Parts: sequence; structure tokens; C-alpha cells
Amino acid sequence: MPVTAKLSRKFYEKLGDDVANELVEWFNSVDATYRSDLKELNELNFARFDAKVEQRWAQLDAKVEQRVAELRAEMRAGFVAADAKLERRLAELGGPGGDDRGARVRRDQASRLEPTGTPPQPIHAIAAALSPRARRLAPCQPSASPPCLIAS
Repeated sequence: MPVTAKLSRKFYEKLGDDVANELVEWFNSVDATYRSDLKELNELNFARFDAKVEQRWAQLDAKVEQRVAELRAEMRAGFVAADAKLERRLAELGGPGGDDRGARVRRDQASRLEPTGTPPQPIHAIAAALSPRARRLAPCQPSASPPCLIAS
């Protein structure tokens, strides 16, 4: 805090130049000591804070990885169930060439699957391959935002 000129002048008049200068130097050294101590304390606190933040990020990253793995497992199980349901439906079609048609659809799907395992084609293409009745279904107009089926 700055000292006013009037207070400073009175301080030097009462104590004298030598004593006043020595007292001012002592105050300045105490101030410098406290500043350096405060700086060290702030650096230590920041280091602790930084370590905690890094630990929390690592925990969050591990939790996200675990949830992603769980989601992938659920998706794989869902795809397996969908494949089983598709197999069952293909078997239900039966009749001459039913198995051949199912095998052809499976080969076609397997060849179009991307490495991520996402389904490559819209549902109407699968339905058209499964049933002659489904061939009457056509996709909506290309301008329609959600894919849908309409009877033609």
C-alpha cells in the first residue's frame, strides 16, 4: 500500500533518516519474504490441483472406455439376436429353394458389411430379398429425410 508524501515526511522527521530507512528496508524484506512464501505455496497448491485433475481425467477416461465396451457388447448381442431372427424367418419361408435364397441373402449381407459391423442396406432391400410379397414395397422419395416404406 503506497504511503502518502505527508505521512512519509512526518515519519522521517520523527525517526530520522537512518532509522526510517532501516525500518523501510526491514518492511521491504519482510514483504519480499512473504511474497516468495506465497508464491511457493501457490505453486504447491497448483501442482496438487493439477495432479487431481489428471487423476479425475484418467478415471473419466476409464469409465467412458468401460461404457463403450459395454455398449459394443450389447450391440453385438443385438446383432446376433437379429441374425438368429433372420435365420428363423428364412427357415419359415421354407419351400423349394428357401434355404438357397436365405444363403444368398446372408452372403450378400456379409459381403456388404463394413468392418464396424453396421448394417449396410435399408430394410426394404432385405425385405425384397426375403419375400416376393415384399418386392411390392418401395422406398420413399429420395427427398424424404427419414427412410420409410410405402406400398406401390
